[in-house]
Amino acid sequence: AARSETEEHVALLEALNLAMGEGILFKEPSGQIRYINEAFATLWGMSTEEMFLQAQGLQVHLGTMLREPPPKSFQHLWNHDGRTFYSSRAESCDLETTDGRILAVRTMRIETEREILGRAWCMLDVTQARRESQAMIQSQKLEGLGLLAGGIAHDFNNLLMTILGNTEITREGTADD
Repeated sequence: AARSETEEHVALLEALNLAMGEGILFKEPSGQIRYINEAFATLWGMSTEEMFLQAQGLQVHLGTMLREPPPKSFQHLWNHDGRTFYSSRAESCDLETTDGRILAVRTMRIETEREILGRAWCMLDVTQARRESQAMIQSQKLEGLGLLAGGIAHDFNNLLMTILGNTEITREGTADD
C-alpha cells in the first residue's frame, strides 16, 4: 500500500508539474542534477535526455544562449561547492536569451525538517508579458506627455490673451496715425 501511495504522489506531482507549464530543474547538494522537466528543457531548445547528458557542462552551455551572464548571486547559488548553494534565500531575476526571449527565473532551497534536499530552479518564458508591460508603460508616458503639453498650451494661451487684451486697450487709447 505504501508503494502505491508513493506512486500516486509522484503521478500527482507530475500532473501538477505539467499543468503549471513552468520549467523546473532540481539539483542535489552533491551537484548532481536530479530532475529536469520537459518544460525546462524546451525553454532551452533541448530534450531532457540531452540536458542530462550535458549535466556537467550545462551551466556553460546555457550561458552561451544568454545575452549576458546571470547575476553573480545566481551563479553562486548554482555552484554546489560554495556555502551559498545552501542559502535559505530565494532569488529571482530575468534572463534574456540570444534569440530575444525573456525568462523569469526563481531559485529556492528545498528541505525537509531533517536535511537540505537541494535547490530548485524554476523558469517561465515571460517575453510577451514583459513586452505588453513595456508597451503599457510607454502608452502611459505618452498620455502623461499629452496632458502636460495640453496644460502648457492652455497656460500659454492665457498669457497670449492677456497680451492681446492689453494691446487692444492700448490701441484704442491712441490716435489712428
